[in-house]
Amino acid sequence: MLKKFLKKHKENFLLCIGALAAGVLSFFVTLKVYHPEVNVGQFENEFNVTQTSVNSVANEEILNESSEKTDQEILNTILEETQTESVEIKQKTEIKEDKITEAFAFKKNQNFDWPLSGDIIKDFAVDSLVYSNTLNEWRTHEGIDIAGKEGDVIVSVEDGIVERIFEDEKYGETIVVSHENGYKTFYSFVSPQNLSTENQKVRKGEAIGRLTLSTKFEAKEVTHLHFEMLKNGVKISPILEIIDN
Repeated sequence: MLKKFLKKHKENFLLCIGALAAGVLSFFVTLKVYHPEVNVGQFENEFNVTQTSVNSVANEEILNESSEKTDQEILNTILEETQTESVEIKQKTEIKEDKITEAFAFKKNQNFDWPLSGDIIKDFAVDSLVYSNTLNEWRTHEGIDIAGKEGDVIVSVEDGIVERIFEDEKYGETIVVSHENGYKTFYSFVSPQNLSTENQKVRKGEAIGRLTLSTKFEAKEVTHLHFEMLKNGVKISPILEIIDN
């Protein structure tokens, strides 16, 4: 009976087996498509790329940190140099003050003398006017003019230090001497002629230069020394200071 059944339904049975085989084959093909084999090399490449990115970020952070340290080091160096310059300037100032103090160490009282023996031909006048023969006008006069001859020796009126030697537009070669208690004296129309140099310590009565001819600013005046005195930066009358002492 089975044989008759198989013979009768042989064709249908074969169709079922073929369909079943086709289904199994399709299953395995689908499994192959949607579940491919793992490519280890691909994962390794992706890991290496990721690791390279991480390293690049780390290196960039290190470079930024190094740059910040470099900028800070430069700033610290500039600050140190500025502080060093300030200290040097302060030290130079202190040294200059010490030199002035040293110059006056042997003096107990100031006693100004005349820088040149001669007649006073023009007085001190800051609150009044005196006549200028050269300019043909009335002007103030911040010192005194003492008549002399070219080549006469000019001396320091007190102990001090030669602060400056320069060429004045109106009064020619000028020597400035600093004294104790804020006094300064100006000697114009005077050439140092190797008798004095800047920063030199001089004593009262010591030669600091020789009288020269007047400039064109006072060309019509007789040969003379233009002499000024200051105390704490204010022009004062040399005559009163010298006579009072």
